[in-house]
Parts: sequence; C-alpha cells; structure tokens
Amino acid sequence: MRADGVPAANAFTCWVVLSEEGAVASGGVGQVKERSQGGRGLAVLDTMTQNLRYAWRSLRRRPGLVAGVSVTLALGLGANAAMFGVLDRLLLRPPPYLRDPATVNRVYFTRQLPPGDLRAAATNGLHVAMPYQRYRDLTRWTTAFAQTATFATNFDMAVGAGQGTRQVRVAPVSASFFSFFDAPPVIGRYFTTEEDVCPKGADVVVLGYDFWRSQYGSRRDVVGTRLRTELGDYTVIGVAPEDFVGVGQTDESYQHPTSGYGEPVAVFIPVTTFGAAAFGDSKTGPCTLPAYSRDWLQMIARRRPGVSLTDASSDLTAAFQRSYLAQRDEVSAQPFPEWERYFPPIAIARPHAIAGPVLAARGPLESSTSRVATWVAGVAVIVLLIGCANVTNLLLANARDRQSEIALRLALGVSRRRLVGQLLTECLLLAAIGGIAALAVARLSGAILTSMFLPGDANVLLFQSRTLLFGAAATILAGLMVGLVPALQAHHTDVIAALKGAGRGSVSGRSRIRAVLLVLQGALSVVLLVGAGLFVRSLEHVRDVHLGFDVDRTLRVSVSPWQGTTLDPATQRVLAQRMVEVAKSTPGVTNAARAIGGPMVGAGDAPLFVPGLGSVDHLGDFGVVAGSPEYFQTIGTRIVRGRGFTSEDDAAKAPRVAVVSDTMAQMLWPGQDAIGKRMQIGSDTAAYTTVVGIAENTIDNAISGKRPITYYVPIEQIWYDVGAVEVFVRTRGSARQYESTIQRVLQDLVPGTAYLALMRMREVLDPRVQPWEIGAVLFFAFGALALIVAAVGLYSVISYDVARRTWELGIRIALGAKTHHVLRAVATESALFAAIGVLLGGAIAFLAGPHLAPLLFAESPRDPVVFAAVVATLAMAVLAATIGPALRASHVDPGTALRTE
Repeated sequence: MRADGVPAANAFTCWVVLSEEGAVASGGVGQVKERSQGGRGLAVLDTMTQNLRYAWRSLRRRPGLVAGVSVTLALGLGANAAMFGVLDRLLLRPPPYLRDPATVNRVYFTRQLPPGDLRAAATNGLHVAMPYQRYRDLTRWTTAFAQTATFATNFDMAVGAGQGTRQVRVAPVSASFFSFFDAPPVIGRYFTTEEDVCPKGADVVVLGYDFWRSQYGSRRDVVGTRLRTELGDYTVIGVAPEDFVGVGQTDESYQHPTSGYGEPVAVFIPVTTFGAAAFGDSKTGPCTLPAYSRDWLQMIARRRPGVSLTDASSDLTAAFQRSYLAQRDEVSAQPFPEWERYFPPIAIARPHAIAGPVLAARGPLESSTSRVATWVAGVAVIVLLIGCANVTNLLLANARDRQSEIALRLALGVSRRRLVGQLLTECLLLAAIGGIAALAVARLSGAILTSMFLPGDANVLLFQSRTLLFGAAATILAGLMVGLVPALQAHHTDVIAALKGAGRGSVSGRSRIRAVLLVLQGALSVVLLVGAGLFVRSLEHVRDVHLGFDVDRTLRVSVSPWQGTTLDPATQRVLAQRMVEVAKSTPGVTNAARAIGGPMVGAGDAPLFVPGLGSVDHLGDFGVVAGSPEYFQTIGTRIVRGRGFTSEDDAAKAPRVAVVSDTMAQMLWPGQDAIGKRMQIGSDTAAYTTVVGIAENTIDNAISGKRPITYYVPIEQIWYDVGAVEVFVRTRGSARQYESTIQRVLQDLVPGTAYLALMRMREVLDPRVQPWEIGAVLFFAFGALALIVAAVGLYSVISYDVARRTWELGIRIALGAKTHHVLRAVATESALFAAIGVLLGGAIAFLAGPHLAPLLFAESPRDPVVFAAVVATLAMAVLAATIGPALRASHVDPGTALRTE
C-alpha cells in the first residue's frame, strides 16, 4: 500500500461490498479464498489443523455442553472397553503362545445317555472328558491330525511338608502338549515322550512360572531339586514361561469348560506319571484294565494342512465309534449289572466327536458365565447407544442455538462441506475428551468385570493393545454417530431465512428427529430394565432354593495319606472319631460327624433292589451317603418323617437301616408311607435294609435340574472300604471365621505325612450361583445407568423446549391459561414419548425373551410382574424428568417473555 493509502496495483486487493443476497449468491469471499488455497495445493493436514483449532475455541465457550457430553460418552465408552477386554480374553484371543491357533481344535464328544442320567439333563450327552485309553485310540485311529495331546487342569495336589503344606493346581499333560506352543521354558526343559509312557512315566515335573517365583524366589538353580507332593517326590526339570496357561480348564465335574484360564497351574506332570500315582498302582497307572473306566482327560489336536473342520469331525467320529465298541466289549466282560443301559449299541447311543473351538468359552459347551458375558456385552453396547442418542439430542439443541452463527458463516463464504467438516471435528473432539475420561471408567469397571468373569486371571485387561484399539475405534465411531445428524442439518440450513430471524419454520424438523431419539432411548432403557428385572428375579429364586443343608456353617474336613503311606480301616475309624471329638471341643464348633459323601461333594452308588419292583436302577441314579448318628444334625438336613440314625444303628452287626430322601420315597413308594419299607443294597441276595426315616431333599452339583435321589446308611454299616477319612463340622457362626482354628487343631491329629484339607460348603455353592449373581448385578447396573442417561436426556430436551416456547407460553398465560393447562401442555409431550418408548421397548423385550430364557432360573422371560415394574419405574423417571421444566413453564412471566421475544 502506498503512503497516501491507495492500494498498490500489484497487491490484487479488492474490497467488495455485497448485499445479503449477493453474498449468498456469489458464494462469498471465504469460498473464493478456499478455492485459491486449494489451487495452491494446500495440504489436507492444514485444513484439519484449522478445524481442530476452531473446534477447540468453540468448545471452550461451552463448558457445560462439554461436561455433559463427555460424562455421558465416558460412561458408555468405558463400560464397552472394559467389557471388550473380558470378551477378548474369553472368546477372541487365543491362549498365549499357542502356535497357529486356527488349526488347533478341542475335541468334544456326544452320545445318547440313558433316561435319568444327570449328565443327560445337563449337557444332552455332550462332554469333553475321556479316559486315557480313548486318547490313545483317537490318536492311532485318525489320519486328519498332525499332532494330538491330552491334558487335565482341574486337579489339586498337596505340596510341601508339615505346616507349610498347601494345595496347588496341577496339570497332568502328555509330552506332546508343549509342542503345540511357541513357549520355550524359562530354564531347564520339558519332559519327553520317553518320560511319558505306559505303564508309568518318569518322576519329573515342570513348574509354573508364578509358583516358581513365589515358592522358589525365581531361583535358577531349582532344576534338579526334588518337589515333595502327596503323590510322591518328583525332580524339577524346568520352568514354564510367564503367562503360560495351556488351553483352559474344566469345571469340577470334568464336563464343562470354564469361562477363563482359571487358577494358574503350579506343576505340570506327565499324564502317565500322574495317572499311575492317583488312580492306579505304580505298575499300571492309566494303562490298567478296565482301561475305559475313568473320564478325566481332555484332548486337543492340530489338523493337517487342507483338512477342514467337517473332515476332522468325521475322522474323529469314526475313531470314537470304534473306541466305543471296544469300551462296550470291556464293560460287558466286567461284573457290571445292567451295563447295556449305560452302553447301548451304536445305533442307539449314536456316538459322535466334534473338532470344536480350542477356546472353551466359544462352545459348544460354553459355560453359563460366558453366555452371560456375551449378553452383558450387548447390554454395554445398548448403554452406549442410549448415551449417543442423548448426546445427539444435546447437540441438536445446541445447533438450534447456533443457527444464526452457522447462517452467518455460510453467508461469509464458508463452504457447506467445510462447515460439516468443522462440526464433525467438534464432535470427534468431544468424543475424544469422553474417551480420555472413559479410561478412568474402564479402569474401575474393568477390575469389577475381571473379578466376575475371570477371577483367576491376574492380567490387567485395560491397557492391552487390542483393548485400547477397540476403545479408540469406539470413540471415533461414537463421535461420528453423535455428530452426523447435527452436521447434516447444518448443511441444509436456510441461510436467508436464518439471517432474517425466520428460523422457526425449520424447528419442527429438528424436533421430530429429537423426538425419535427420545423414543429410542426410552425403548432401549425398557429392554435393559426388563433384562435386569428378570435376572434379579432369577437370583431371588436361586436364593430361595431350599438347599437341604446349612451351607454357611458347614465345613468338610478330609484326610488323604501321601503316596507311600497307608491308613488301614481301623486306623481310619479311630482317627475320624478322634477328629470328631476334638472338633466338638473346639470353641465355635457346635457339632461334628463322620461321613462318606454328602451334599454337593458326591455320593456312592450301588445296585438297588426293592421288593415288588426288582432292580430300580432304570429309574435313575441313586446315590448313597454314609454318616454317623450326628450327621443330619451337623449338616443341617431335617428328618421330615421317622427318625435319623442312633448309636444303636451305628454298629456293623446292628439291623440294617436307611434314611431315604423325600424324592426317593415318592419315586419308589408313591402314595404309600415309605417308613418300614425294605430294600436290598448291592445285590438281590443282600440282607434287607429297612427305611426308618425320610430326609428333606438336598441339592447336588447343580442348583437347577432334578434333585438327586439319595439315601443314607449308618457309616459302620458301609459295605466297602472307604479308603479315606471325612468329617463334617458345624460352626456357631460363619464357617470362614473358624476355618483356620479348626485346621490348626485337627492337623495335629493327622499321623505322618497325611494331608488335612478343609472345604467350606459356601465355596462349593458360590460358583454355581455366580452366573445369576453376575447377570443380576450387571444388568441392574447397566439398566440403572441407561435409565439415568435417558431421564437426563428427556429433562434436557424438555427444558430446552420450554425455553424455546417461552414466548408461546407467555402468550397463553396472558390470555388466561391456568397453571394446570401449562403443566399439561408440557407433560403431555414427554408422556407421549415415554408411552411410545415403553410400547416399542416392551415389544422388543417380549420377542427377545426366549433367547434369554436359558440363563434364567425358574423365571419366565415374559414375566408380567417384571414388565409392570419396568413400566412403573420408567413412569417415575419421566415424572422426575418432567416436573422441573413443567413447573418453570407454569411460572413464566408473560411480560418478560414478550419483551424477550
């Protein structure tokens, strides 16, 4: 510019004064500038940087909006990130170190089971457990696999000496097991095929990393030392790497895979070595006959290149059927009454094998916990959708307030595409702030979810790369979801009308979209609240189940001789009786009794014959429990009719008597009094046993399903060598507070190297109740969160609408409208939103109910009580969200409203 103020000719500067219409028609100076910059090839990065700066300046002027949006998104994003971490471990991520996991399968078996078999009701004959001989059969009679291995991970073993003895998790595995993994030992080596052979493998073990670190202080000279266990002394030859967990565990019935990796394995031992020590004698081990008598192992196999899952399953099925025939031949040669009932011909049994997922939680025998986890993940997504709908409504309201600003920017030449980009950048920045806040939510919720679904997993799920990537992707997606509708509406802004103040004409369109979002929030909230109500009701039903014994005040104490030592029957009886006497004199103990078997710990079996019926084995599985006279009082099982055992019954030569469960009495003697009835135990030539009492039913391993058919006999009348010492102890209060005292007092009575193990019955019950507890807690928590978010969203929209309608409401009041008229005008709209949301959500919940039914306990997925409670809850939430804005509307000052407008 020259000194006289006239622009220089080469500056190419032009000042143009445009009318309002002219600015819009020509596109404005801003668009000319943008086109010239584009022509010079301005980098996209520069545009993005400018958008970020603009977004940051814009958001700094609206801290309330930033706080509301960030908190809402943080709750949804944090819960989803934490839930993804759990699902990633359960269903997506292969076991650590597993080589080429896509080719590795866990082997499942299925066959028709006889009516009355408890496994038939629980799994429809599907299971993972097999005997060692079946593993050998499948290995040599299949051609589809390049590698096979067998393993078991649900055994505990006592290690140490004296008061330092403790139980740890032991995993018997075949020597081929380690070749499935790229996991070289930290020190030493793994055992070889030559050390894992029939009839007995070598006395060697490999330590788990955590056990090596905690018990040996990570000493590298541990190789070559001897490890003392209840099964014998073993030489340590190596240490597995950190986080080596194998392929997962099964539950205590050896039928269902668990949800996670469970308790870390402390000791890996050759499968033949463990089998010889635990089940057979030192010469035969798992190779003894009958070779098919114990299902205790699982199998994994690696498919050869080009072999499909269908071909692998067909190959396994053919080998399984051949092995099943060998098992039938073996069983038929044994003195096993009615063996054909349990092992019918192939045409009836229809045995099949399946090459299934190596991740146990993916099925086909997924646990209830993993199914609940999948549902909860869906619930977390719904919560995020509700949050996104709420945020979108807030942004639409904000866009209405910014309508003049947006119109002015368009008039000054900002392209509509650039405007949409800037608004989306604002939303992405808001989502990013919410995503950062979500880390705190994920940290807290992740710890809670991990403790519920993966209690044995010590790994932190939150800051794993896959979880962080998921969180980042979810944040970006949420930002685009909440910003797309406001940005597109801004794109279609009528500039001239907005600048002239005639924007009211476009409000209806925005209101319709926000109404749809409100209805969506309400519907999804109904779905979650119905799910929460169903799980809460299920948990109530579970807790109302009459267990038939006192689960909180009962301890089971057992004594197991270590390998190489024995306790003869006379010594066992003396020791058990001495333990009962000492336990009774211990402070806090109210009673104690000897027993073999019991509720939730298993029962024996024997052929049973009833006069007039003959053998009753075809009616179901009858379990027998032996107990001393104090047994029923100790475990808290009531005698509903007749009597229990007395000291006169507890003698080998006393008349044989029995107490039967109520279920057994009704099954064998329907419509009759079972007291005085007779039966024969063991054979149809055995002495008659007279029923002297009827006990209430107790639960078995499963909370749900049929009650076990149980009968009880005096322990001195037991007809077989029990081979162990078991005592039940009843405490004055919770068994937990007396556990250590009882352990210390009774351990002093145990001779030699025998190991004393205590088990609280609550510990046995809790894992069986856990799926319903998890479902109830998480569905309720997410449902409450969704309800709060939806209520806040409704409150915000109604408040905004009241503010927008101030002029209209002022005129109404000026014209004589009463307070209740104004209240009704405001409340009617919110009530309509709620009604539509309830109807839509109720329909979705009604249709989805049957899919949720398998996870419920004694609860209809369409329970009218639950649906009615949800409607009432939502009505109260709507009332709470409406009453504040409605009262403000009824107190609008007409003069102030008209002057403001």
